[in-house]
Amino acid sequence: METNVELKKNIEELTLKIDALELMNVQMVNILTVAFPEFKLNVQKSLKSNLSINQSSPTAQQAINHLIERLDSITKIIDS
Repeated sequence: METNVELKKNIEELTLKIDALELMNVQMVNILTVAFPEFKLNVQKSLKSNLSINQSSPTAQQAINHLIERLDSITKIIDS
């Protein structure tokens, strides 16, 4: 069983990786919206359906669940 310190470190590392993926995703979306205007509408619909991140997650499990949701939303946008 991981300690709270290890869980916190793992969550912080995952958050940094997800932030980097989101930045790459934003850059890809910017390129695609310029090249394909109809792509912008699909991206806007996808972004509106994403869950916002609850910054006040009281437990490590909830924080991990939010990270998983962020990864899922990035994957959906990339796949669409």
